[in-house]
Amino acid sequence: MNDALPNEVLHALDDLQQSIEAINQSIGRVGQLGRLAKAIQRIAIINEVKGLRQDLEAALQAFQLAMTIHTSKRLHEAALRAAKSSTQVLGELEVSANELSASRSSINSEAPWRALPAAPDVLFGRDTELNSVVHLLCKDSADGATCVVLGTGGVGKTSLVLAVLHNERVAALYPSRRLFVSCEGAADSSGVIGALAAGLGLAGEMLRVRVLHALSVAPCLVVLDNLESPWEPQTSRTSVEALVAAIDCYS
Repeated sequence: MNDALPNEVLHALDDLQQSIEAINQSIGRVGQLGRLAKAIQRIAIINEVKGLRQDLEAALQAFQLAMTIHTSKRLHEAALRAAKSSTQVLGELEVSANELSASRSSINSEAPWRALPAAPDVLFGRDTELNSVVHLLCKDSADGATCVVLGTGGVGKTSLVLAVLHNERVAALYPSRRLFVSCEGAADSSGVIGALAAGLGLAGEMLRVRVLHALSVAPCLVVLDNLESPWEPQTSRTSVEALVAAIDCYS
């Protein structure tokens, strides 16, 4: 894979750097003013600070969005490579016709999918990100799409994806096949399978095969919240990426 950043990310990064440089220049200029000059120019300084803050926030949001889209494309490509190269995944997915036939009746009779968590009451300042994710999912719905939502803890990633799941356009595409799964307590890919199975109302044996089968019956939208928990440890990263690749190929 080419590690060079695309022009959209580079332009967004350049705008962010320019905003930071403008703030540094403003701080230096104001710092050189005397007390009297600061008092006289107080209103102008306040307005300048407000403008610089707005410019910085806009540049930061644009950069985060560009990186999110870029990273989602990279993860999608990595998922496809993992699906092709992982003999373990292929071995597990190459289930005999008899095994699928035997499990089909039990799969189809399982409980319905778990209800979605409620949509957030307020999603302040995330309209751009919300519209971008909805557009990506709806635009590529025929071929499937993978989207990664990145950000530090507490910035509202979970609220954003819940708003996406409850969006009218998304709900129209996946009226009864939207699933939100928290992976916070999962230690590895087996934990993720267990969380998916619980959301799908599945229990018993052959959970991996049955989960992938349930997701492959018709188009669906699956959110794996806090996937970094099982993905970050090096010991489980490969198996988690292989599972994501399988879900991406069969859902």
